[in-house]
Amino acid sequence: MLSKLPKVSILMPIWRLQTMLFSQCIESVIGQDYPIKLLEICVCLDGTPSAEAEIVEVVLKKSGLQYEVTALQPCRGIAAARNSCAKSAHGEWFILLDHDDWLQPDAIRALVALATPDIDIVYSDYQQVDTVGRILFQSHAAPYHRLLNSKGLSWDGPLLHATFILQAILIRACTFRAINGFIESAGLAHEVDFRLRIFDGQNFAYAGLPLYCYVQRPNSTYYTRYEELVKDTCIIMLEHFRGFCPVAVTCRRLGKVAPCHVTHYGFYDGRGELLSPEWVDYRLMTLRLPGRLAGQPG
Repeated sequence: MLSKLPKVSILMPIWRLQTMLFSQCIESVIGQDYPIKLLEICVCLDGTPSAEAEIVEVVLKKSGLQYEVTALQPCRGIAAARNSCAKSAHGEWFILLDHDDWLQPDAIRALVALATPDIDIVYSDYQQVDTVGRILFQSHAAPYHRLLNSKGLSWDGPLLHATFILQAILIRACTFRAINGFIESAGLAHEVDFRLRIFDGQNFAYAGLPLYCYVQRPNSTYYTRYEELVKDTCIIMLEHFRGFCPVAVTCRRLGKVAPCHVTHYGFYDGRGELLSPEWVDYRLMTLRLPGRLAGQPG
């Protein structure tokens, strides 16, 4: 643990305000076992109507937390909103917290305890809960950091549903800025793109506790824009994994896991036949890449 506790900025984009969940989220920040003077909420109102913006301002003022509020008009998407939050942040470390989720009381202290000088990113497990807090799922992310190293990437795990979610991490502000934050052109796959870029050359630590509570709502982007998410993920993968790389995928057409290669043209099965994107179930895709990601310095 660092001898002096650092300032932590919490990046919080808001599009369609969920008032009750937002209040619970802020309460979870206020209730942290961490000095409140070292916490900062950085909100970006992404196309948020003025009435909702006023509610956000009232809740933040009442909280007693340090906060910054930026606004994007019209709505530009969560990647742009998170980048806007980061630009207004003053902390040494960032945590991504969606406004309808919440943190466990010891979350920030537990993450910071592992933030030694040689560490760039601390990640944790998370719980998926419903809107009343009932646990639906708990992640176990332990294997990740053992597969990552500065010489290259050897990763075997689900891509679209990564073992750790970005909201359950503590990342150095300088690391976030060095990789240029989130790429807006990645669309709904901006988190997949971000994961792939942080995997190469960063040093990780694992907290081993479920510190983040992710609220599953039926009207979330995952459910309402799933096909767009899959399409954007396909595009991002093709950009990152240029050249032939061994890939195991589930092909809906074949109904079984089959070996596959990916090039900048698309996915090919073992017979060299081009697979249509709708045949591939990206949720079950695994990748094994012995070298650095395409486009990264050697």
